[in-house]
Amino acid sequence: MDDSPLVEFIISQPGMADGLLAEHVDDGTGHCSACPVGGQKGYQRWPCNLHYYAAQASDVGATP
Repeated sequence: MDDSPLVEFIISQPGMADGLLAEHVDDGTGHCSACPVGGQKGYQRWPCNLHYYAAQASDVGATP
């Protein structure tokens, strides 16, 4: 696991990891449906950083 302060923050907020994972999904073209790049230029590649960190936080939260 990445010892990122962002992962720790996501873990500390109930439901945040699930919400981020639900919002930051592949739009069908290999890009994140929620992370724009410079307005009209398109979207970040998927998985984006927020999806990556939310997935890590979700994995930690699922560990007994």
